[in-house]
Amino acid sequence: MKGVSLPVNAVIIIALAAVVLLVLSTFFLMGTGPSMSNIEAQRVFEEQCPKIKCEKFVTPGTPAFGGLYKNFFDACQRLYGISGTDSEKSKCFFYCNCGALTSECNTDCTICKNFPVDKERCFAELEKKHGLGCKNSCF
Repeated sequence: MKGVSLPVNAVIIIALAAVVLLVLSTFFLMGTGPSMSNIEAQRVFEEQCPKIKCEKFVTPGTPAFGGLYKNFFDACQRLYGISGTDSEKSKCFFYCNCGALTSECNTDCTICKNFPVDKERCFAELEKKHGLGCKNSCF
């Protein structure tokens, strides 16, 4: 019986193609979710939330929507189960800024609003503890 013989170069090319396909399939099967830990996600979320202004309408055309806040969206996905669609990202962006995701912010905000003596100092502490987005959402 006579078999099919392939040149050595063809065998090498086929093997490399198989390896590339295996690597690509592994990459795509890993999923689209963020690969950061909960601790890292919490750190990123707390670090970036105060830097973002309170925006009610954020669209994919908004300059800050893109790569600048990719880690923020990954963290939001990880912590709050927000999906990666544009509308969900917009909601996450709004919630972060306006304090809706942080019940502790809302509680402290209520305390400051009803603080009988030094409201200014209370709101300064609120900003220090929860960020400018939380403080702005109180008014």
